[in-house]
Amino acid sequence: MYAAGHDLWHPTFIFKAVSIMEADSDIILCYARTIRIDTSNEVLGLAPNNWDLRGMPATSRITYLVNNISGGDPCYGLVQLDHLKSFFKLGFGFVWGLDQVSLAYFVLQGTIAHIPEPLFYWRVTDNESVEARKDSVPFDYVPSNSQRMLNMSMPELWQQMGEATLQVISRSDLSMPEKLTCKDEVRKCFARRYGVRWNEVVPPELKSEGKNVLLATSAAPNQTPFSTGEKRPPIGVGFLISTLREAGHNVFFIDNYLSPSSFLETDYLKRHRIDFVGIYTNTICFRDSLRMFYLLEELRQRGFWNGKIIAGGPHASVCPETIPPFVDHIVIGEGEYAVRDIVSGKVTERIVHYPSIENLDELPMPAWDYFSELPYNWGGNWLPEAPVFTMNTSRGCPFSCTFCSVCSIWGKHYTYFSAERIVADIEHVVKNFGARGIYFREDNFTLKRDRLIRFCNLLMERNIRIPWVCESRVSNLDRDLVELMARAGAVGFYFGVESGSQRLLDFMKKGINVQQIRNAFLWCHELGIKTAASVIVGVPTETEDDLRMTASLLEEIKPTVTWFNIFVGIPDSELLRYAQKHDYVEFIDDRGLAYMKGHNRSVELFYGSAWDAKVPVTFENGKIASPLVSVVMSVHNGECYLRQAIQSIFCQSFLNYEFIIIDDASTDATPDILLQFKDPRLAIIRNTGNLGLTASLNIGIRAARGKYVARMDADDISVPHRLARQVESLENNPEIAVVGSSYYTMDEHGAVTGIIDVLDRPELIQRELLRQNWFGHGSVMMRKSCFEIVGGYDERFIYAQDYDLFLRLSERYKLANVTEPLYCWRESPHGISARKKAQQDYFAEMARSAASKRRGSPVCNAAKLVPATPIAPLVSVIVPTHNRPDMLATAISSILAQTMQSFEIIVVNDAGTDVRPVLERFGDRENIRHLAHETNRGLAAARNTGINAARGKYIAYLDDDDTYYPNHLETLVGYLESNDCRVAYTDANCAIQQKAANGFVTVKKEVVYSRDFDYDAILYVNFIPVLCIIHEKACLSLSGMFDEYLSRHEDWDLWIRMSRHERFAHIKTVTCEYTYRPDGSSMTSSSAPLFFETYKAVCGKYDDFVKEKPLVQARRTATMFNGAFNTFQFIGERLQSYLTNSSVTAEMLADLAPSGASFSQIKSALIWKRAVALNDGTAIPLLEIALVVDRENHPARVALCERYMRAGQYIDALRHIEYLAEVNPQEVFFTATRDTLLQAIRGTLPQGTR
Repeated sequence: MYAAGHDLWHPTFIFKAVSIMEADSDIILCYARTIRIDTSNEVLGLAPNNWDLRGMPATSRITYLVNNISGGDPCYGLVQLDHLKSFFKLGFGFVWGLDQVSLAYFVLQGTIAHIPEPLFYWRVTDNESVEARKDSVPFDYVPSNSQRMLNMSMPELWQQMGEATLQVISRSDLSMPEKLTCKDEVRKCFARRYGVRWNEVVPPELKSEGKNVLLATSAAPNQTPFSTGEKRPPIGVGFLISTLREAGHNVFFIDNYLSPSSFLETDYLKRHRIDFVGIYTNTICFRDSLRMFYLLEELRQRGFWNGKIIAGGPHASVCPETIPPFVDHIVIGEGEYAVRDIVSGKVTERIVHYPSIENLDELPMPAWDYFSELPYNWGGNWLPEAPVFTMNTSRGCPFSCTFCSVCSIWGKHYTYFSAERIVADIEHVVKNFGARGIYFREDNFTLKRDRLIRFCNLLMERNIRIPWVCESRVSNLDRDLVELMARAGAVGFYFGVESGSQRLLDFMKKGINVQQIRNAFLWCHELGIKTAASVIVGVPTETEDDLRMTASLLEEIKPTVTWFNIFVGIPDSELLRYAQKHDYVEFIDDRGLAYMKGHNRSVELFYGSAWDAKVPVTFENGKIASPLVSVVMSVHNGECYLRQAIQSIFCQSFLNYEFIIIDDASTDATPDILLQFKDPRLAIIRNTGNLGLTASLNIGIRAARGKYVARMDADDISVPHRLARQVESLENNPEIAVVGSSYYTMDEHGAVTGIIDVLDRPELIQRELLRQNWFGHGSVMMRKSCFEIVGGYDERFIYAQDYDLFLRLSERYKLANVTEPLYCWRESPHGISARKKAQQDYFAEMARSAASKRRGSPVCNAAKLVPATPIAPLVSVIVPTHNRPDMLATAISSILAQTMQSFEIIVVNDAGTDVRPVLERFGDRENIRHLAHETNRGLAAARNTGINAARGKYIAYLDDDDTYYPNHLETLVGYLESNDCRVAYTDANCAIQQKAANGFVTVKKEVVYSRDFDYDAILYVNFIPVLCIIHEKACLSLSGMFDEYLSRHEDWDLWIRMSRHERFAHIKTVTCEYTYRPDGSSMTSSSAPLFFETYKAVCGKYDDFVKEKPLVQARRTATMFNGAFNTFQFIGERLQSYLTNSSVTAEMLADLAPSGASFSQIKSALIWKRAVALNDGTAIPLLEIALVVDRENHPARVALCERYMRAGQYIDALRHIEYLAEVNPQEVFFTATRDTLLQAIRGTLPQGTR
């Protein structure tokens, strides 16, 4: 027994501790509850440790210890001397917190017992600041060791202690899976509780400075031949995260497949100092992968980011040639060790292909903590309770199915986790995340028979009762095996039946027979196991007889559910190659997905309208039916780069185009290259003589059938989303005749060398175009009708024909550019520009001269040809909308009723209900513009889209459920125009509405916020409703735009950034009105959890601003407390109808998912709401569990305090009231209750220490 010389013991401690330890030989340490006292023996409170680990297995003891220990007082108990000596023989040397490390050693050798009575008095003499440590750090024989510890920060000290704990685990007798589980928990805990970044937790030979790595998935497209509705955690990415963390790197994760994010359009990479961005690619979502690759490269070229790009995943493995050349690394196959070594600087090659990992057990567990709080599909069709955790326990496939590309990704070599490792993973997710079911989502879970038998037996031996489902080949099973699996918890099988025709099964090289299918389903029916049959239809060579045999087999085997999959060829699959060779393919899209002839008929028969799965373009007589865009290219002897140029068009994410190529009498290999492309959208026109570029383009455009004409040069490259962005721009801006873009420059090898920025706004282009050409010729898309009206290209111009055309177009129409680079222009010695610079200059001057004459002529004056370009409005009002068309009409009406009329209204439909019918009610108004997102991107992105299109000097905001009073714009603009200020805001009425028979009625109006601007207060509270503010658009050049990573509080975040550069003026006049509906139908009242999470996120962004502002810190703390309290009150109210359930169900998750509530919040709130209806004795342990699940459940903690106090358990009540007083020190009730409890507890102290 040991303690510091100034601590005190109760006289009964040794007797009680020895009695407990003598009765149980497994107890290595026994400690008592600790009371903290000051130097005058005054009670300061209870130390929080009160845990007893008896009865727990070793893995549970160590994980519980690291997650719950708070301070070192348990070390001051009675310990078995032999174990203490054994610990010191481990030779840790000079480590901070070695006493607590010893506890980790003890719980792996035996257990720890706790005496609940307060028998130890721990004297608090100082704190743990660097200064205080000078008196408390132990001395070492080597003085430099002591000094080194004094100089370390607290996270560094905690890391040192964590590393020693990891070594204790490594040297223990735990199995390998158990060690992996425990190490993962230690790292996670020390990162969460103590801020440890683990940038040193690697062997010395692998040590390197920890990097910040962002891993991101790609968003699903709207059109796809495969369903993308099921959203489950990406386990492969989870292994990458864990491996990188284990190597000492800091990993960030964004799942765009789950919820698309515009993080690359914000300062996310800069804010988090990201060194590497890894994009997980799959073929279905490859369009979004490409979009992100090019945005990342743009950020690098503009100097906004200087990190490295890594591509990995199935598509990168199968089709590495489709990855843009500027991507730094392409990982083929398994990525854990390859990505780790790339990030650590050990690998510099571009293509990285490591051999298979033979022993998958050595991989750390997937980063479940990254996934557990995200709104994935945590349910299961045949599993009764949520959450259901997805697992992948094997890789590779030894079979030869011709429709599959698994072998191209993983290879034929089959590797797998051991049965022990799988069970350890299951125990981990059950204990730490409350898993209620397991879905083994992998092709060959049942392939290794002995592993499967061992797995089932382990589940039963350890009494692990958890239902699970798996995917399996029917040929892997027999009845005894199915029966064993059923006894071990299997409740469902997903079988790849594919077809009822043995001929087709053999043709696809499936390696099974129809009788095996019958047997597998029969055994499952007999044993009560549910079944799913996956069937492929539309396979090349399929006949009506084959379909009838499949239907007959399905009728016989009676699966619980049948999934029909229309065959679509995937890259590098044998069956796709067969289909191409025998002319079964109708169309191959930009991703390489091949649609068979008759595909649309199969979609109507088997999918209906479940999602957009049809061939994305329509063909008639072997040609595209009605192209929206005609891409026109002229080429003369362009063999060097022609393939790349053509391929860049066939890789466009926008598909409804025709591609017209005019071969201008080439004499090299150009004609042969053109004949190699078989796409039905391609039309080749061959000139009999060399007519030159200008005449050839006129020929091509005369043949064009599209509404828009996109130019393309034969030695350049179009970015994959070029056509999509330009079509969107022209569709949303009917007054624009031409849209180009900024463009990359690249050398003759295709390496990007820079960016050429261009003017983007029409008024600037019109003013400056006569001075120089602001368009890259190949980058433009034009309205064909406008091109024809001005007479097309002037064939007198050998060069600068584009400049002459744009000048003529600008005299009738508006011209614009997209600021994002959408085109790559090759600076090549073989290009025209390098050879003919002098001639180019001559014809450019000729174009300028002709334009000057036209504009100076009284006959051809541009002002007489067309109406003058409207003067730019003073204000651009941004109106984001999503599925509220009726409210939108009211909002727009309030803007149109303004007394100041110099404004434009930019309505941004964030992928909601079509609002064009609403806008049509207001007639053909030039000052109402409509923009639309293809996918729902959130308020921040919608406002940014509006800002990018805005022409006004000032920006104003109005949400679709709010209104302006008539004097709103005049009040604010009048002030800004007459004062030296760029930002001003007024006050707003809050209209509180209640539901009535015919909708909602306003029952009360009040001004909630009316406050002069306070540059400190804005750091902890948003007191400016977004509709109240107007600012100059130029302010955003300093502050940046709305952070699209924030789903709420995006306006407050912008005000904080803007306030660091601008003076805000407050006009104390009510000029507008916003609505609030307490019933939960308004955004504010329906998403309290999201508001709480984003409040914390915004505060975290600006921690540096409040370091020297204790009052601001205190206000933030109080606000966070109230946010957590309100969040759980909100969730509790929504759970009222579910209180008969003892666990979280899929229905609860679906009901609360829109609010942003996490699984742990829902689970904690459910336990709390069920507990408060029970008597104190039953409720107390349940409320303690609710707090273990989520410690921020403050309503549960308050309820628990009340019950402890009623039961006279003042020490336990004090523990919780101290926590509440710590997290909300401004709440007088908590501090007063704490003082009252301390007075009550003092009566229990031994004589002489009261």
